[in-house]
Amino acid sequence: MNAREIFTVAHYEFLVISRGVVFRVLTLLALLGVTWLQVALQGTGVAYSWTMISTSSAMPLVNAYLFNIAQAFMIVFLVTDYDLREQRQGSLECIHARPVNNTDYFLGKVMAILWVFSCLGMLSGVICLAVNLFGSEAPWDPWVYLFYFLTLTFPSLLFFTGLSFLVTQLLRSRFLSQVLLLIVFYLTVTWLPGISHGSFDFMGSALANLFSDITGHSGLGFYLFQRLSILLVGAGLVCVGACQARRLPNSIKHVRGWQRVGFLFVVFGVVCVSGRSCFYFHESAVRETYRLNYERYWRDTTCRVREHGIRFSQEAGRLSSVSDMLLFNPGDVVLPRIVLYLNPGLTVSSVRESGQDVKFIRDAQVLLIDRELGARDTVRLEISYSGCVEERYGYLWVHDYQYYNPWREDAFFNFGNRYAYVSDEFTWLVPECGWYPVSIPVNPRMGGNSGRDYTLYELEVTCASGLTVLSQGEVSREGETWRFKTPKPLEGISLCFGDYERKRVRTSGFFVELYMFRGKGIDRMFFGHLKEKDIREVLENKIGGASALTGSSMSLADSVSGIRFRSDWCYSRESRLIVAELPLSVTSFHDPRENRSGFSQPGMLFFPERGSRWEFLVPPGQNKRLNLERFDKSERKLERSVFSQLVGHLLENGGWEPLENPFQKRLFNRSFGREGFFPERQLCSGFTLMYEPGVCLSSGDYPFMDMLYKEWVRQRIGEGPWMNRGRGGKLKDVTLYAREHSLIEAMRDPLLDPLAREIYTQQKAQELLDLMCVQAPRDSLWDFFENFYKRYSGEVPVEIFLGELRDSLGVTVEDYVGWLNSRSQNVYRVKDMDIVKVQDLGRGKAYGEFKIQHCGTRRGVVAVSTDNPFTWGKQDREVYSLEPGKCYQVRFPLGQRGYRFALSTGVSRNIPTEMYMDLEREARNLMVPAWGRDTCCGVFEIAGSLFDREDDRVILVDNESPGFRLITSGRKWLQALLGKDDKPYVENLSFTNATGVWSKHYAGMYWGDSIRSVYGKLAEVGRFKAEWTTRIEREGTYEIFVFTHELDGYYREKKRRQEYFYRIEGGGCNKETSLVLLATQKGWKSLGEYHLSEGEARIVLDDRGEPGQIVIADAVKWVRVD
Repeated sequence: MNAREIFTVAHYEFLVISRGVVFRVLTLLALLGVTWLQVALQGTGVAYSWTMISTSSAMPLVNAYLFNIAQAFMIVFLVTDYDLREQRQGSLECIHARPVNNTDYFLGKVMAILWVFSCLGMLSGVICLAVNLFGSEAPWDPWVYLFYFLTLTFPSLLFFTGLSFLVTQLLRSRFLSQVLLLIVFYLTVTWLPGISHGSFDFMGSALANLFSDITGHSGLGFYLFQRLSILLVGAGLVCVGACQARRLPNSIKHVRGWQRVGFLFVVFGVVCVSGRSCFYFHESAVRETYRLNYERYWRDTTCRVREHGIRFSQEAGRLSSVSDMLLFNPGDVVLPRIVLYLNPGLTVSSVRESGQDVKFIRDAQVLLIDRELGARDTVRLEISYSGCVEERYGYLWVHDYQYYNPWREDAFFNFGNRYAYVSDEFTWLVPECGWYPVSIPVNPRMGGNSGRDYTLYELEVTCASGLTVLSQGEVSREGETWRFKTPKPLEGISLCFGDYERKRVRTSGFFVELYMFRGKGIDRMFFGHLKEKDIREVLENKIGGASALTGSSMSLADSVSGIRFRSDWCYSRESRLIVAELPLSVTSFHDPRENRSGFSQPGMLFFPERGSRWEFLVPPGQNKRLNLERFDKSERKLERSVFSQLVGHLLENGGWEPLENPFQKRLFNRSFGREGFFPERQLCSGFTLMYEPGVCLSSGDYPFMDMLYKEWVRQRIGEGPWMNRGRGGKLKDVTLYAREHSLIEAMRDPLLDPLAREIYTQQKAQELLDLMCVQAPRDSLWDFFENFYKRYSGEVPVEIFLGELRDSLGVTVEDYVGWLNSRSQNVYRVKDMDIVKVQDLGRGKAYGEFKIQHCGTRRGVVAVSTDNPFTWGKQDREVYSLEPGKCYQVRFPLGQRGYRFALSTGVSRNIPTEMYMDLEREARNLMVPAWGRDTCCGVFEIAGSLFDREDDRVILVDNESPGFRLITSGRKWLQALLGKDDKPYVENLSFTNATGVWSKHYAGMYWGDSIRSVYGKLAEVGRFKAEWTTRIEREGTYEIFVFTHELDGYYREKKRRQEYFYRIEGGGCNKETSLVLLATQKGWKSLGEYHLSEGEARIVLDDRGEPGQIVIADAVKWVRVD
């Protein structure tokens, strides 16, 4: 290898490439495109979200990502054209006539490309840095730019350059090489990052790659390992490609040497990348071992921990603790041994009772103590343990894919996934990681039915001076030793310490203490003009601090009216609510037992560094530019409004879902790799801390009664089942599952998706509440729940709850034991849902009505929600008890302005279980005279003949009827490749889920009786059709109607009108017609009158329409009019 010759070739090639007109145009377009995207999504006043500019690594990472895409695209054409370029310029003969080694010549070419794109990469970084400094609100750090260039951009450049040269040399075809490389490029940007957590992604877009100002890089070891592997593979590809030249080599031995080196690099790099991929399989196997241990040792009868004193110290990443535990056996049977659970990374050195050693056995997280504990007996044990916290042990109820999902919290940024953190600079330990021994952890196979343990804690922490230690309870300090004591029993205790600075505000009920990393907080940026008075007033308005102790309704928000705080952590006016900042990589999951995440602990609420995961935040400069005029140019008023929104968000119990990747959305018009996403509960939520009962109903016979009770309380305060928002895809699965499984079976099913289990539990809670409402008014039940909540705390036997419910209201839940063990057998046929607005004595009244037939085998209940059926807990809800095998006519008042209602069939075989009646806008003010109308309200039993009686003039065919079929022209090969089947959806058909093929959708507003569905697709050119067929028994004139639907808001804005194309065939008729509707029109619409003879008749709808239009096939009917 001659370095001088390599440099000469590289210098010449560099000049040739840089002088090319096409290259200069592509370079200009690439730099302008990258800069434009960054300015558009991260610039001052126009940022896509706060996450896009919240950290100093956000802008350089986005720049490296976009430049990697641009350089890979340009390399494809630059490398595949180099032979043609040499032939045109005549340089190839000059080189071949000289004794230049093939390898040196090839390496010179590669070096030139590396040189060119390295210069472009640095230029792009300098431009981005300028935008960062002068055109964005994002913080900046020049060293991060250099880090991403060396570890992200350059390995990607070397890999794709080597791959492009090798493919070009092997295929010997410029066109085939370009096609293959462009396919690789496309899959790398869209598909490869989602495979094996990004292990094989040479661009590194799926790797945890952000910097925290506190703890540094979020996953430096794994990140550098993967980038080094890609660098080795790239170097190997270059070496192998150097040996594929058409020109005869100077030395065969020399060529074979380069081949060996290249293959060695490639094999070593592939092994390293594969090893990183196999790491996740190993991690999953370890987590499954922990789950199996719960099945092996779990018993429903176990001890409780009444008192727990913990002495904690740490050195580097190791902790050392001693637990002084008072254990109690609440049962009536003797426990042959004591079973406790502790993080498997912590080694137990001794277990002592009264200074004497007690034998014990350790099996992963299980600690088996050879000590009998009699009925109602207590024992005090001292357990010493130390080691490093095993993070794989946390959140075992979460699926392993989701546990390691790189894009779980954001569709672009991978923040990392640290579920516990122990270091000299910062420590964060929550009960979910098992950092101290417990008797009742969350069993991953039982989820929310694992039970709870309420304990009095004393925590003593020794740490380095200068750090602030945070935990629950009353705090005292002596030098470097901090002590915490909880006055009331808690579900668990947490520990956090770091270099914090504190801000404290007193409310009417307790102190709110804000802890942010020293010198790093964003409070001055967002709330620099806010006064302490403003903060106090907003807090009391939002969380009702004034009534926490007095019980008054003063300053309570409407959503929490009449609900008191939990008294476990809010026990006096001196109680503290700690709100603390966490490093970027620390995250958590929702706990099904506690109805909260690790970010939300009793008396403690954690939030991400600089609010980086809060997509709802608007950058302060951008917010001022857009909204300052609305607040009379008062920055204080604007900041107060922002702070009010922030507090309101922190008190929500809703869900969240990562936004789409904004760069893929703009480059490819879609965001890839989101198939594994599903909405989750908000991690940083104070809802549970404020408004959910600090009570656990314990029972062996009714293990899920506590979860049902909590669901009822949430509905009482207007925070009902949130799973209907964004979780539609699971509702049909739950409906089908409920047909074959009872609630008890669902709780014990290890294969059931936790999300589906939660939805099933919420549906069962609503159904049981409706059954109880048959015996007592709903308001009386809610008052009882609230009073019970206020009188009790901690673990309460369910027998007390059931007994008081029976004595006070006469409601006997024991009557529904069969319901608890039953599967979903009820099915209801619903017909003639309608809203009638009548005018009587000058006043308008609206009535809702429907017919229903109970086709099940057990007594059932259906519920009607009026006023606003889309807001849980806010509307009037009337329950009707139905006997099996009977038919009913139901009529109820809606009020003067009523125009919609919802009918719920509970946990039934209906799909979906919610049906809606909503008048179209054009008919909401139309009234009919009251004379001759039946306006008697109630539930009236009717004969089955009246329910099934049909007008003999009407013939109706639904898309669920045998007379309906779809006509398709075959799927496109790309759709087949991507798996775009006619997948059923539960949510309403809209532009967001419509595709180019027919897909089935279920929703309550569609036509049907027990199954309400439609088929829909995007409009094309008429190749796809839907056909309704019937038989005309009597010749005559028929008016033909089709059932249409209102389009979603987006389509109403974009397309004011929609046109459907129908053909009427058979019965001596063969005509084509079209139906033009406003986007807000819905219901039965006429296609006109046609004379039809006896025989078969068909209505055919094709998929012609404007681009973006949605074609819907539901029901049609023929009505004889002569």
